[in-house]
Amino acid sequence: MELLSLLILLCGIGLMLFGGILSVVRAFQQSVGWGLAVLLVPFAQLVFTVVHWRVARGAFFLAIAGIGIVGLAAGLGNASSADSGRPGWVGKLLPKTDSVQGLTQEINRLREEIIEVEARLATQTQAVTKEYNELAAQRATLKSGDNAGVEAFNVAAAEYAGHRKVLDAERAGLQRRQTELNALLSERAAAAPASVASPAASSGGVVMYSTRTCPACRAAKNYFARKRIPYVEKDVQTSPQAAAEFRQLKGRGVPLLLIKGRRIEGFSTLEIDAALAGS
Repeated sequence: MELLSLLILLCGIGLMLFGGILSVVRAFQQSVGWGLAVLLVPFAQLVFTVVHWRVARGAFFLAIAGIGIVGLAAGLGNASSADSGRPGWVGKLLPKTDSVQGLTQEINRLREEIIEVEARLATQTQAVTKEYNELAAQRATLKSGDNAGVEAFNVAAAEYAGHRKVLDAERAGLQRRQTELNALLSERAAAAPASVASPAASSGGVVMYSTRTCPACRAAKNYFARKRIPYVEKDVQTSPQAAAEFRQLKGRGVPLLLIKGRRIEGFSTLEIDAALAGS
């Protein structure tokens, strides 16, 4: 069946090519301009077929017949691969894509952006808070009739309002990225093959698969220490059992966190807090 469908495919492609060549020949028979247009200009062949239907209809029907035969061959090829359980020639001709790998790359990119934005937000929040305190102190010193002082205060207040607007926009951008990240994580979880959870994943606590040389792992440990969050660390480089569990979980990078049954790849305070809160 597969060989038959491939032969039918070749016949269909041949008819399509013959129809296209015949259309170009018919166009040159009308004029050099039509010939060059059909040969070089997109959609000119369709226009030529409509304008010179009597001359071009033979080539048109050949091309349509070729397309139909190609579709028939594709249907036979798919039916053959479904019956045999093996990918047929249609599957072999189609480009292979790894949707899980592509999602992982996008997830990692978003996580890097989130880490950068969180760092900027921390700096900006500190600066805006300091600016607000200075502005409040400046306002407290204003005296009635001090026009110069009032004008200086208004200028400083306008600058503060601008900085606060930038900070709010940064926070909105962080939230948007986090929402997009959560959607991608859900999409990848649905696309990835089901894996058997490790025994540690069902404990309901916090488990972190890490390495000693991983900067994100150190950041996660520091965060857990500041928040006084107990966790179990499993070094995938020094512990064969941890490495086996990591492979079983199909981990793609460290830290890999298991928090109350939720899987988090990489370090994100927003994801960790959401998992701990059960949201």
